[in-house]
Amino acid sequence: MVKKIDPESFRLYKELAEYYFAIEKEHRNIREEMNFLSKFMPLPDFSKVVDLGSGTGEHVHELHRMGYEAMGIDRSKSMLQVAQRRFPDSIFIEDDMCNLTFSGSFDAFFSVFGTLNYLFDDLLVKKTFRGVSQRLRSGGRFILEVWNAEPIRLIRHKPLANVSSTIYDGKVIHRNRGFRLLEDGARTMVKVDYLYQIDDEEMEDCHYMRAFYFKEIEELLRESGFSSQEVFGGYKGETLTQKSSRIVIVAKKLSV
Repeated sequence: MVKKIDPESFRLYKELAEYYFAIEKEHRNIREEMNFLSKFMPLPDFSKVVDLGSGTGEHVHELHRMGYEAMGIDRSKSMLQVAQRRFPDSIFIEDDMCNLTFSGSFDAFFSVFGTLNYLFDDLLVKKTFRGVSQRLRSGGRFILEVWNAEPIRLIRHKPLANVSSTIYDGKVIHRNRGFRLLEDGARTMVKVDYLYQIDDEEMEDCHYMRAFYFKEIEELLRESGFSSQEVFGGYKGETLTQKSSRIVIVAKKLSV
């Protein structure tokens, strides 16, 4: 059984926090994500929103520019420092998604990138989801993204190889990635290895992650007071298939 690892121990969220979004944007399309979020969190009915695991703050900043009252939460001090420096007009607070301490009533929560994949145990997943539900108004929405277990189970292993190269602040950053499926019973646990090459410096990083089948995450949502309203294989609205790398769900808080 893989133990839960503190995400703050990962170098991507500490030493590489300044480069984080430059690295990740090679694998993402933030404009597609913003279009998706604004479609399923339409103004003015869903104006008060929270980004669960906001990283360096790009989504919160974009939503703020669009007229939302957006707030970001994250555990990583380094990531929050970057977010607050880049976007001083946006709101970011340090908090643990498994044990939320802030109060208030919100219209929607969302969690993109790999935030929820760090929750290895079903009890932690449900504790997180229930914390979200407690802070959502009646009829509020929870938009979440997790890795899809199906392609990972099929592929099982990929050797370390270059997956992206980018230039940030005059530095050339190469990202190499490989993964291995771990034997862990019913859960889909993955060991992901990274090698970052920044100019002449090399930096290794290792992440343990959990992927989910749709039925798994749907049941965890249901047990936490949510109903899955829509499910997609990406932010273009793609149909979820066995080959989809991610699962994107639009869930609604159930009436008590």
